Amino acid sequence: MSDLCTILNVQAYGDITASVPADAALTLIVAQVSRAMESFVRRQITDAGITDEQHRPVNTDTIVLNERAEAVVAIDVAGTALVAADWELMSGNRMVVRKSGTAVINWENALVKFTYTSGWTTVPADWVMMAVKQSRHEWQQHGLKGSDRFAQLSRDGSGGQNVTWVPPTFLPDVLEFLKRERRIA
Repeated sequence: MSDLCTILNVQAYGDITASVPADAALTLIVAQVSRAMESFVRRQITDAGITDEQHRPVNTDTIVLNERAEAVVAIDVAGTALVAADWELMSGNRMVVRKSGTAVINWENALVKFTYTSGWTTVPADWVMMAVKQSRHEWQQHGLKGSDRFAQLSRDGSGGQNVTWVPPTFLPDVLEFLKRERRIA
């Protein structure tokens, strides 16, 4: 897994001066923000890999894949391989439409197996920007105070220091972006 942005992105956006302590804290914050964002959308954003999934469509011309497909390797319908002219990967790379020539037709009511590459080898600019904004926010909330832990609160208890983990609170625009990208399942 790779981070969704770099500490240099965050330093430039947040006007943060580079230093050994700041760089160390930002490195951890960027990694934790990246994992939290991927966890929220329930998928890995970076590191493309082969994905296999199966569907059994009923009376529909479109199948929605679980992941974004960067490239479709193969589509098999009831044991028969389709050629590229028999389907189209729509914009957004999650919807596959069944075709016959130029006409859109319904998928057969049979088991359809998709093999495709998912994930990005290069993080898209909108993901980078959301990770930068959230990392800068976490830096302001935690990094400046000496904490390098995203979504961690420390407080003193009667028996000494007590650490309590809380769920990450995303900035409103980051949360709206993540909701649009979230996989249902």
